[in-house]
Amino acid sequence: MKRTMLFGLILALVLGLAPVAGFAQTAEAGTCAYVHTVQAGETLASIAARYGLSAETLAQVNGITNPNWIAAGTNLCIPGQAAPPPHQPPASEPPAHKPPASKPATYCTYHWVKAGQTLSWIAKHYGVNMWTLVSRNNISNPNRIYAGQKLLIYCTTPPKPKPQPKPPYYPPPPQPGDGPAPSPACSITPMQGFGRVWYHQKNVAHKLGCPTQPETGFGATEQGFKNGYVVQDNDSRTIYVLYNNHTWETYPDTWQSGDPVINSYLVPPRGYYQPEYGIGKMWRNNDNVSQRLGWATYPQRGVTATRQSYERGWMLWTSSSGVYVLYNDGTWQHFN
Repeated sequence: MKRTMLFGLILALVLGLAPVAGFAQTAEAGTCAYVHTVQAGETLASIAARYGLSAETLAQVNGITNPNWIAAGTNLCIPGQAAPPPHQPPASEPPAHKPPASKPATYCTYHWVKAGQTLSWIAKHYGVNMWTLVSRNNISNPNRIYAGQKLLIYCTTPPKPKPQPKPPYYPPPPQPGDGPAPSPACSITPMQGFGRVWYHQKNVAHKLGCPTQPETGFGATEQGFKNGYVVQDNDSRTIYVLYNNHTWETYPDTWQSGDPVINSYLVPPRGYYQPEYGIGKMWRNNDNVSQRLGWATYPQRGVTATRQSYERGWMLWTSSSGVYVLYNDGTWQHFN
């Protein structure tokens, strides 16, 4: 019995020292590329696979007689033809982290309930449905909310910025061969609405010629008539009368403070009006004008207006009616 126990102890000692002896012989021969210290849980097969070797080769190099048993802490010689060990970050090295994809910013509106406020009042205040607030805030009883309670009203994502509008386009002057038009070498260039009419309507440009003054604004009064339209320039005290047969005339505004505003003996038919002040005085004192225009169809009203003189006429613009082209031959055209 004692001999058997002694034999077992000697055998275990031999097996435990065999790998160390084999490792020492191999290391002395200079054939170790790496030294691997066995960690708890590792097997000879897993270590061999890590370095691109077979378990049999690793056992033979290290003189291991039992490849199914290796002790933690054992140093193994990895031969020179083995692949380099894969990189393992140290315990202190944080794992690789990819930043999350950016999401559009979201802005949320909250409401802190005050004493006396109800959920229906809060919903109406923010223009949302009361039951939407119930769902968003997990409210079990919409009739029971308390002062200081924080309610989510809504969340919004700002819209993407809209592209900036392009500057207004003004077409170039007519080129040779485009039809009759004045020389493009005008010292003053028509702009805005006047420019669009002058450039696009070649007959207008040909008949008017070049501008002689820049476009200027003026205070204006307008009034429609049964058979025409009247614009009064309150700055220059000039009255433009445009008849429906596309002829026009101008008259001075001679009304003075103290003059009658209307003629009380003249009673217009139902739905019509007697013109007042300067337009009315001009209308009453010129029978030809009053007979050709007829009664006014609406009361006088102030409008924004601009004018520009040309070599052979004028352009007028009013905020209510658009552009009127007045030619020196006594005719006019209208463009919206």
